[in-house]
Amino acid sequence: MSQFADMAYLFYYTNGKSYQDSAKIVDDEYTFKGTVAEPVQARIRVKYVAATAPKPAFVMGRDMYTFILEPATIKIV
Repeated sequence: MSQFADMAYLFYYTNGKSYQDSAKIVDDEYTFKGTVAEPVQARIRVKYVAATAPKPAFVMGRDMYTFILEPATIKIV
């Protein structure tokens, strides 16, 4: 990430419902807290500050990461 990253968004779908959470990025770090009952596919999307970013505000291949969200502590580096 860079100093221009502003927000991170978490998206997932479980038990017939979609969920979204957001976190402010500070010093290139962010945290989501919560629980899921079973493993589900999830995505994290990073948004850049449009006014100062040298890149477009969002690019699909660069700014989204798909992973398995499970009932455990997960650290993505």
